[in-house]
Amino acid sequence: MEHLYKYSPIVHRKKGTWPNGTNLAVIITMNLETWDVIKETATYAGGPDILPIIGLPRDHEDLPNYSWREYGPRVGFWRLLNYFNELNVQISSTLNTQFGKRYPEALKAAKEANWEFIAHSTEQHELLVFKAKNREEERSIIEKTVQEFEEVLGYRPKGWLSPSLAGTLNTPSILAELGFSFMSDLQNDEQPYVMNVGNGKKLVNVPYSAEINDFPIFIRRGNTPNEFYEYVKQEFDVLLEESREIPRIFNLGLHPHVSGRPARARSVANLIEYFKSKEGVWFATREEVAKWALENEE
Repeated sequence: MEHLYKYSPIVHRKKGTWPNGTNLAVIITMNLETWDVIKETATYAGGPDILPIIGLPRDHEDLPNYSWREYGPRVGFWRLLNYFNELNVQISSTLNTQFGKRYPEALKAAKEANWEFIAHSTEQHELLVFKAKNREEERSIIEKTVQEFEEVLGYRPKGWLSPSLAGTLNTPSILAELGFSFMSDLQNDEQPYVMNVGNGKKLVNVPYSAEINDFPIFIRRGNTPNEFYEYVKQEFDVLLEESREIPRIFNLGLHPHVSGRPARARSVANLIEYFKSKEGVWFATREEVAKWALENEE
């Protein structure tokens, strides 16, 4: 990866703040995703099934796990949206474009709430890493996503997150060629950083987190809502303290079929209330963070 970015210890970074003298950029990420009930060429990307069916052929319908995920746009999304609106908090959404086509009422509500939208392929099955040896096929998937993104939102996307964060070494240069200004696939930092992707083009990586994320905490580890609250709160507290020296990013990744459950949604709301009670916090969009990185490139 050295051709894209240099190793930079965070303790050697420039001291300072985010815009308006803030210290910690908080990004609340809602992943709006879709899956097909039958998908012969892929698994359910994004995390483990809630009810694994051992040995189920890929050309058979998987109703338990499909319907578990579809709880998100039918119910969980609306519960979380209500909390977000009550708390008046900025949301950054990674969007499978097929979500906008299948669930237009949900997308309309998110647009009315002034969410930021980041391209997240057309659906979760499209893992770019399977196209790692075919740059043109990967580019075709991203181009199709741009086309559908424009259809459902009316403008071209500026940011990208690969399904399951599973991009390729070609992804950054393809994104830059297609006019993207930032991506969020790489989890290796607590600050944004500028990548040199060739031909004089630059692309910012605004890190996402698969750690501070409802899927691994609730589904992989089986933590309770109270454990989720305490774990995420401690991560936030440490980052807020450290950010008084060097500005940092805190990202909370959410999925409506996971965090949209009643008990979990209340924990999410309680966390956001806690974040809002602290000084030096900036509820940011990824585009704003990417802009800061370009303006402050060393």
